Amino acid sequence: MKIDADFLTDAQHELLRAISERKLHVAGNGEMISSTSAWQRLRSDTMGITFHYTSNNLTLCGSPASVVSHNNVFGSDEIVDCFTSMIDFFKKETFIALPRTAHFWTCSRIDITNNYDLGGQTEVKESLEMLKYATTRGNNVERRHTTIYWNKGSKLRMGKAYNKFEHAKKMQKDNKHFYTPEQLELCKKILRLELTLGNEFLRRQRESKIEWYNMTAQILQLHHKDFFLPTVGNIDVPTVTDLHNKLVSVAPSNGLALAALNCFLMIQSLGVTTVKESMSKTTFYRNRKLLVLAGLTNADLNAGRILEFRRKSIELGQPVQNWTELKRA
Repeated sequence: MKIDADFLTDAQHELLRAISERKLHVAGNGEMISSTSAWQRLRSDTMGITFHYTSNNLTLCGSPASVVSHNNVFGSDEIVDCFTSMIDFFKKETFIALPRTAHFWTCSRIDITNNYDLGGQTEVKESLEMLKYATTRGNNVERRHTTIYWNKGSKLRMGKAYNKFEHAKKMQKDNKHFYTPEQLELCKKILRLELTLGNEFLRRQRESKIEWYNMTAQILQLHHKDFFLPTVGNIDVPTVTDLHNKLVSVAPSNGLALAALNCFLMIQSLGVTTVKESMSKTTFYRNRKLLVLAGLTNADLNAGRILEFRRKSIELGQPVQNWTELKRA
């Protein structure tokens, strides 16, 4: 979140200058050349908020869930509530009351994060192993440790999937988040899917007259689903027999359904790249379209098999909302 200096009072500027750190640039002879403003964290023992103040603007960056709770597992998807939580936390830590008028501020990044209960660590690890096959457009998927990234570094949209239990352990060890023993145990069940809407995405939204503070929870969740549905899917397709039945229900004819099934069986045997090169572009993409309509995802096709973890409980429109739901499952 960024606010222009013109929306801040002289008193607010004075208070912000008093708490802001600067980096000094010093020559070899000890003479100071210049100084620049520095990013800084409000508290060293929290992942809450960092800020950056110059005479031109003030930028706040952080996790709203972390500033209202001891950890960031569950939070709000009402974006104005998230905004006011950050403003309130800043006031609590600095005694500086910043403007609470949403349209004074611009937004350059939104993270939409959902938790899915897969039952345990084995299932979470299996799902991450399979998701490394799930490209969105082009060769854009990479894995680092227990995290899968899509479009890493994109200013438009970037996705990631990770093992929440491993993340929670690290945050607890670093004294950034706090978990009760029961909460830490429950985190073993969570696969987390996170979509980042970047600066370029939000700039295009503004050009279309859609401001960040008018993006409802429903709109944000639609963006999340739009990104992850081709990658993860949420349709139960447990066997090849069921796949054939689904193809018959979506294909214009039984012959086209059988052709699409044979295409998938060839992919299982030879791999998607070889099969793609063995038939015309029109035929391959017609078969691929029918397979997707029948419930397969990019990950299934790239892996050459129906990925087991999707038989469990990933329903993109139905993430786990709180600790109580997680305990019940």
